Amino acid sequence: MKRKVGGRAFPYDDIQQVNGDGSRYKWSNGQGMTLLDYYAGQVITGILSNPKNKIFQPCEISKLSFDIAEEMVKESIRSKEDL
Repeated sequence: MKRKVGGRAFPYDDIQQVNGDGSRYKWSNGQGMTLLDYYAGQVITGILSNPKNKIFQPCEISKLSFDIAEEMVKESIRSKEDL
């Protein structure tokens, strides 16, 4: 089952840089990370910062983080529909 990602957390436009010689180049895909990725990162930080944490397997921690993040995205979508 594909997870809903909730859109982009930090979208940005393409960035044009100017080199020292005056030439220009464009960098960026304009995507940014998804809200799901951002939320999962926040969750995993909280889990790992707890010294009483009993979860030791990385696969368990990452699965739990994404499961919680997915629920956060779903709730975010539901709350926006109620506006």
